[in-house]
Amino acid sequence: TYFKLSLDSYLICLLWNKYWVNTLSSSPLLGNLGYVAGQIFDLADKLEQAEGQLVHRRYGMLIPSQRKKEQEESPLPKVTRDSSKITAEQVHGLMSQVIKDILFSSVHPSNKTSTSAPDLSGPELMVEA
Repeated sequence: TYFKLSLDSYLICLLWNKYWVNTLSSSPLLGNLGYVAGQIFDLADKLEQAEGQLVHRRYGMLIPSQRKKEQEESPLPKVTRDSSKITAEQVHGLMSQVIKDILFSSVHPSNKTSTSAPDLSGPELMVEA
């Protein structure tokens, strides 16, 4: 146990609320726009490369040994993996935003009828668990 002034409690409460307001109001969907845009541009480049390889394969321009090598290094699985990763990150960001909205935006009626202001008159005892 230790003693602290009620002013300390008030300041800690303000700082704590500021931390949680910043934490809960932040959104990975809005904070990473440049990063996500870069990922999508990279994905578009990989799709163009995959499309170019498919065009070459359709017309039979590759010799058999090159065809085998191209199948092993095909960019299409990379595109699929990258697009799945981008999608999963965006879905996680959206889910976290929905959960925050459900938890903190809805108003729940309180059973308490009276609200009392904190007592700022003197020190209080604080017990750590």
